[in-house]
Amino acid sequence: MATTMRNAEVWVSPTPVTGALDQAGFEAISDWIQVRKITGVPNFFVTDNMISQDTVDTGTNSKQKGVGSGNNSTMICAHVPEGDPGQLQMDILAETSQTYAVRRILDDAITPSTGQGTTKYALVKIGKGEEADGAGVEDFEVNAWVLAVTDQRPIKVAAS
Repeated sequence: MATTMRNAEVWVSPTPVTGALDQAGFEAISDWIQVRKITGVPNFFVTDNMISQDTVDTGTNSKQKGVGSGNNSTMICAHVPEGDPGQLQMDILAETSQTYAVRRILDDAITPSTGQGTTKYALVKIGKGEEADGAGVEDFEVNAWVLAVTDQRPIKVAAS
């Protein structure tokens, strides 16, 4: 069955990360803060660079997999005038050059009362994104951040 981003959750840890984390390392984080009122859910992935070498004797080139390149994804949230703790934290983290842990949880738990939805963990750099402040008469004010995957491939944990 297909899963949508409806009811997806995004959480961020305000503690800088200085090295790679495995699944147990992400799950040991205890200071997660949920970012609410998300209208544009970020995705985390790495694209492998394919490098090539032209050889004149074969008339074709040889390819090899190079290093992976983490994506930049924008998270957009409805502006909350009274302040959402997660959005306020994102603004603070966007002012730094540190690396932070994020997790995205989908609403696809196999056993909703005891299980957890598909979870994707990533290490990211956080920057401010473009904000729509009155772009059109019927546009809402939003907050946006760029989340740039860095240092390791995201970890995906299947729903339970």
